[in-house]
This record gives sequence, structure tokens and C-alpha cells, in this order.
Amino acid sequence: MAGHRCAWAGLVALGLMVLGFGGCGSKSRGQADLDCVVDEGLEICRGTRDADRYGSLTVDIDVSAEQSAFLVTATSSSYLVAEGIEDPHGDVALDFRDWADTDELLTAGIFFLGRQNAVLNWPVRGVDGALDSGRWRVELLTLTEDGARAPNASVDVVTQTKTDDDLSAGVLRVRVVFADGVDELDDVVAATEDAVDHWASIWAAQGLELDVTWATGSVDADLPFLSEGSPEVESEAALGTDHDVTVIVGESIGDWTEVLGEAGGIPGTLVATEHAAVGVSWLANSGADGAFDAQDIRIFGETMAHEVGHYAGLFHPVEADGSYRDALDDTEDCADSRSCERSLGRNNLFPYPICSLSGCMVQDELSGDQVEVLQRYVGVL
Repeated sequence: MAGHRCAWAGLVALGLMVLGFGGCGSKSRGQADLDCVVDEGLEICRGTRDADRYGSLTVDIDVSAEQSAFLVTATSSSYLVAEGIEDPHGDVALDFRDWADTDELLTAGIFFLGRQNAVLNWPVRGVDGALDSGRWRVELLTLTEDGARAPNASVDVVTQTKTDDDLSAGVLRVRVVFADGVDELDDVVAATEDAVDHWASIWAAQGLELDVTWATGSVDADLPFLSEGSPEVESEAALGTDHDVTVIVGESIGDWTEVLGEAGGIPGTLVATEHAAVGVSWLANSGADGAFDAQDIRIFGETMAHEVGHYAGLFHPVEADGSYRDALDDTEDCADSRSCERSLGRNNLFPYPICSLSGCMVQDELSGDQVEVLQRYVGVL
């Protein structure tokens, strides 16, 4: 079997906007206009804010001693990017400029991707430290299509902060949706159920449990590219909750039958947006004959684990061309494709399946630092 594991891995080539953390002039501060509720371990706050005349906007998040991570989702008719994060002591916890001239990838929220939303989960890694109680500040910029500042833009903001006293184990709620007509294909439905079981076994070995619900949907079976966004995807995601990740099983992605899957963000959001889903192609995962055998089902499950791993904040340990790697300390260095396949090929986030005439390598491993990222995703409770 051959195929691209992810459809939007090319985001790393888009670069970072060097716009100046701290911005110009005063920031729009405060969160008194956000309405907050506490629901099953998440404090969820919503509201609409306006950027200032420099296109700058600060989202304040009040963190209690019991809370361990927050997720910010910002949506606007302007384009959005995150500049950084300031902790309650006034220290910079994340500055996008620290990642502008490195080959390591931490979060896509600090990339200018030409998207009208920005998603940021913090902390990402164990080395980023615990959340101190107090007011955290996330700095955002509103931009035009060509990257210039967009003044006074209106931004819809959702913050989700989790209370989770055990970051060595957790549960992710997943809503698996069959795209239009796919639920009528009995062999595909059976293969999907078996593949989800395999994904669950990969994560269970790391203290991560799946809570899966099933649904049928009306999204076209030729799934849209989630990196580009789709109102269909937003409507489907809205049928879930603010606690779950939507995984849509379609026939293909963007009419590319070689793409195994795609995540709508690194990380993705738990609230409904045009990017709020993971897409997987049953046809690409079923092999050249379009019929599932045991190896195809295993790869299908590995693809689901891989793409939802992206959605929860993981990058490939190394990109296929060797140009970028993840920002995790326990990722082994490798110099070329052969050495990378040898040292990292069994990792579930490796960028592509490794196959030969004798079959495809099992890709079910996760490093300790990768598991820490998954455990810190706000959707894992």
C-alpha cells in the first residue's frame, strides 16, 4: 500500500509571520464580556471581541489552581494568527518569534495559514510547565488575506479550560460519522468498526481511552480538504458537543484517492468551525483492490490514531523531506529517509506507511513526550 498519510502536512512550508509579539499601542483586554459555564470538567467561555486599531486582540483566561490546560478558538471574517501567551506573572510563555527560524514545530496556531480561525492549546508539552493559577493572556492578530493588519475586526472567541488532576491517563470523546451513503456499505462499516478498535488499542497502551459514538451524516463522501474549511463540516461538527472530536469517514478527500486522512488543525478545536473534524478515506485505506483485508484494517486504524493525534497537537516526528521535525526532546535525530524510516518508522505519527513486497510495517508506537502532548489536549479528560 502506498499513500500520503496527511493531506495538509505542507503547512510547514507556509512560514511564520514576523509581526512583533507585543504589537503596537494598547491591547483590547478583559474577559468580562465572555459568558462562562462549567460543563463536565470544562469551563467554557464564549463572547465576541473587537481587535484594536492595530489588529491586536488579547484573550484573558482566568485559571484556577485545579485547572491544567486551556484551548482557545478564535473565528473572524478576517484572518487570524496567534502571537503568543503571557503567564500570570507577566512572563512570556510562548513567543512565535522563538519558532520563526527553527526546523522544530510546536503548534500551528502561530503560523499564518490564510485561515479565518486560530486554535491554540496550552501547555503543549510537559516541559512547557504546569498552569499557574491567575490570569493568562493569549495575544492574537487579525489580518488581511495578504498578511497586513486588519484593524477593529470582530472576533468570536471560545475558551475551554479543563480540570484534570491526572495527566497520565485520560478519555477522549470521539464522534465517528459516516459521510453520505457510506453507512450503506456493510463491508466499509464493519472495517471502520474494527479499525476504531485497533486505534483504541494503540492509545490504550498509553493510558488513553476512547469514548466512541456513531452517527450518519450528510457530508459528501468525497470529503472537502479540512485545511481549506467547509460549511458542511461545520454543520456536522455542530451536531456533536463541545467535548468531542468529529471523525468523518468518506470515500476520498478532495477527490484524491491516495490521501489516507487529514486533520482540520494541529491542534484542532472542540467547537464547531469549518475545520472542526478529522477526515479519513476508506477507499485509500482499503488498498489497491478496494477490499479490506486484515492489514488494510490495521492501517485504517493507524490512520485514525495518526490523524486524531495531529488534531490533539502532534506533528510528524520528522517530515518526509527532512526539512522539519516536531519539538519533542525524545524524537530521535535522523539524516535521511532511510535512517528516519529505520529509527522512527514504527512511530504512529510517521508521515507515511512503510511497505514492501512482504507487507507494511506496524506503526503503533508513541514516545513518552508524544503521550504528554495528547494528555494535555483539553479534549482529553
